[in-house]
Amino acid sequence: MTGVETKLLVASLLAGFGIAAPWPNFVGGMFLALACAVLMMIFTEPSSRKTYWIVLFSAALFGILGAIIHATIVPEWSLHLVMAFAGGMSVYLVEGAKSFGTALRDQLAKLPGDIIHRIFGTGGK
Repeated sequence: MTGVETKLLVASLLAGFGIAAPWPNFVGGMFLALACAVLMMIFTEPSSRKTYWIVLFSAALFGILGAIIHATIVPEWSLHLVMAFAGGMSVYLVEGAKSFGTALRDQLAKLPGDIIHRIFGTGGK
Protein backbone atom coordinates (compact mmCIF):
# COMPACT_ATOMS: atom_id res chain seq x y z
CA MET A 1 0.00 0.00 0.00
CA THR A 2 1.29 3.42 -0.84
CA GLY A 3 1.00 6.50 1.32
CA VAL A 4 -1.89 7.87 -0.71
CA GLU A 5 -3.86 4.62 -0.39
CA THR A 6 -3.26 4.56 3.35
CA LYS A 7 -4.49 8.14 3.71
CA LEU A 8 -7.60 7.33 1.69
CA LEU A 9 -8.25 4.25 3.82
CA VAL A 10 -7.93 6.22 7.07
CA ALA A 11 -10.05 9.08 5.69
CA SER A 12 -12.81 6.69 4.61
CA LEU A 13 -12.70 4.94 8.00
CA LEU A 14 -13.09 8.27 9.80
CA ALA A 15 -15.86 9.29 7.40
CA GLY A 16 -17.60 6.00 8.19
CA PHE A 17 -17.63 7.03 11.85
CA GLY A 18 -19.01 10.44 10.85
CA ILE A 19 -15.81 12.35 11.60
CA ALA A 20 -15.03 15.05 9.04
CA ALA A 21 -11.79 16.25 10.65
CA PRO A 22 -8.38 15.66 9.06
CA TRP A 23 -6.85 12.48 10.40
CA PRO A 24 -3.75 14.16 11.91
CA ASN A 25 -6.09 16.28 14.06
CA PHE A 26 -8.07 13.19 15.00
CA VAL A 27 -4.95 11.24 15.98
CA GLY A 28 -3.64 14.19 17.99
CA GLY A 29 -6.99 14.48 19.75
CA MET A 30 -6.96 10.76 20.48
CA PHE A 31 -3.54 11.02 22.13
CA LEU A 32 -4.79 13.95 24.21
CA ALA A 33 -7.91 11.98 25.19
CA LEU A 34 -5.80 9.03 26.34
CA ALA A 35 -3.37 11.29 28.21
CA CYS A 36 -6.15 13.18 29.99
CA ALA A 37 -7.84 9.93 30.99
CA VAL A 38 -4.64 8.56 32.52
CA LEU A 39 -4.06 11.91 34.26
CA MET A 40 -7.57 11.87 35.72
CA MET A 41 -7.06 8.27 36.82
CA ILE A 42 -3.89 9.27 38.66
CA PHE A 43 -5.81 12.02 40.51
CA THR A 44 -8.50 9.62 41.75
CA GLU A 45 -8.01 7.86 45.07
CA PRO A 46 -6.36 4.43 44.80
CA SER A 47 -9.36 2.53 46.18
CA SER A 48 -11.58 3.55 43.24
CA ARG A 49 -9.07 3.29 40.41
CA LYS A 50 -9.85 1.17 37.40
CA THR A 51 -7.27 -0.80 35.45
CA TYR A 52 -5.29 0.95 32.74
CA TRP A 53 -7.05 -1.05 30.02
CA ILE A 54 -10.51 0.05 31.11
CA VAL A 55 -9.32 3.64 31.31
CA LEU A 56 -7.70 3.54 27.88
CA PHE A 57 -10.65 1.80 26.24
CA SER A 58 -13.18 4.21 27.73
CA ALA A 59 -11.00 7.20 26.79
CA ALA A 60 -10.75 5.97 23.20
CA LEU A 61 -14.50 5.33 23.05
CA PHE A 62 -15.50 8.70 24.49
CA GLY A 63 -12.78 10.45 22.44
CA ILE A 64 -14.30 9.02 19.25
CA LEU A 65 -17.79 10.01 20.41
CA GLY A 66 -16.49 13.51 21.16
CA ALA A 67 -15.04 13.74 17.66
CA ILE A 68 -18.33 12.59 16.16
CA ILE A 69 -20.47 15.15 17.97
CA HIS A 70 -17.87 17.93 17.87
CA ALA A 71 -19.27 19.79 14.88
CA THR A 72 -22.85 19.52 16.12
CA ILE A 73 -22.54 20.39 19.80
CA VAL A 74 -19.62 22.83 20.11
CA PRO A 75 -18.30 23.82 16.67
CA GLU A 76 -16.42 26.84 18.06
CA TRP A 77 -14.19 24.61 20.22
CA SER A 78 -11.11 22.90 18.89
CA LEU A 79 -11.40 19.19 18.07
CA HIS A 80 -8.42 18.53 20.32
CA LEU A 81 -10.11 20.26 23.24
CA VAL A 82 -13.35 18.31 22.83
CA MET A 83 -11.55 14.97 22.57
CA ALA A 84 -9.28 15.74 25.53
CA PHE A 85 -12.29 16.76 27.64
CA ALA A 86 -14.20 13.62 26.63
CA GLY A 87 -11.20 11.42 27.41
CA GLY A 88 -10.64 13.05 30.78
CA MET A 89 -14.28 12.78 31.79
CA SER A 90 -14.48 9.16 30.62
CA VAL A 91 -13.04 7.98 33.94
CA TYR A 92 -15.93 9.58 35.80
CA LEU A 93 -18.53 8.56 33.21
CA VAL A 94 -17.50 4.92 33.55
CA GLU A 95 -17.63 5.21 37.34
CA GLY A 96 -21.13 6.71 37.12
CA ALA A 97 -22.30 3.97 34.75
CA LYS A 98 -20.90 1.33 37.12
CA SER A 99 -22.68 2.89 40.10
CA PHE A 100 -25.92 3.11 38.14
CA GLY A 101 -25.63 -0.54 37.10
CA THR A 102 -24.98 -1.64 40.67
CA ALA A 103 -27.99 0.31 41.98
CA LEU A 104 -30.18 -1.08 39.19
CA ARG A 105 -29.06 -4.64 39.96
CA ASP A 106 -29.84 -4.18 43.65
CA GLN A 107 -33.31 -2.79 42.89
CA LEU A 108 -34.08 -5.58 40.43
CA ALA A 109 -33.00 -8.19 43.00
CA LYS A 110 -35.78 -6.94 45.31
CA LEU A 111 -38.43 -6.92 42.57
CA PRO A 112 -39.63 -10.57 42.73
CA GLY A 113 -40.13 -10.36 46.50
CA ASP A 114 -42.02 -7.07 46.15
CA ILE A 115 -44.31 -8.55 43.49
CA ILE A 116 -45.08 -11.59 45.67
CA HIS A 117 -45.73 -9.33 48.64
CA ARG A 118 -48.13 -7.14 46.65
CA ILE A 119 -50.04 -10.06 45.12
CA PHE A 120 -50.26 -12.44 48.07
CA GLY A 121 -49.58 -10.11 50.98
CA THR A 122 -46.96 -12.44 52.46
CA GLY A 123 -43.32 -13.25 51.82
CA GLY A 124 -41.25 -10.83 49.86
CA LYS A 125 -39.59 -8.58 52.39
